[in-house]
Amino acid sequence: MRNFRVSDESGHQEAIFSWCDYNRNRYPELELLYHVPNGGKRDAATARALKRQGVKAGISDLVLPVARCGYHGLYVELKAPGGKLEQSQVDFLQAVEGQGYLALVCVGWQAAVQTLSVYLDGAEPEAQPLKTKSTPKEGTYYLELKNRQDVLKPAATYADQDTLLPAT
Repeated sequence: MRNFRVSDESGHQEAIFSWCDYNRNRYPELELLYHVPNGGKRDAATARALKRQGVKAGISDLVLPVARCGYHGLYVELKAPGGKLEQSQVDFLQAVEGQGYLALVCVGWQAAVQTLSVYLDGAEPEAQPLKTKSTPKEGTYYLELKNRQDVLKPAATYADQDTLLPAT
């Protein structure tokens, strides 16, 4: 891996994808990981055009559309240490978690790659509850919902329904 300036989130993103390239033989599913470039400074005309094209505030930075641990996939909101969560990011994470995805906040690239590897190994990543919009120090966090397991039950039973299976 090469050196990255990790003073901002973009350096952390580069470090994550460099790690992914290095670990693609161990985790071939990393080929499906992608970054949603929603942030960044843009002029007003470009911002309006992107909004008309479907860009939305709050969408998570990383998406891994790989089912594991009873989840449909993984959404990661990446923050550099000292970064702050926006309310739109909190709302989006809660919405996708309600749809049966694992939705986490990772502070720092090291927390993100650890989360990815643990998830792809088939275990739920250890994360601490995050109760506020402010981002704590490095690590992996989840937004505290009343009961995370209740969110998963509908997704698990939905896949078992005979009406969704093709007739044999």
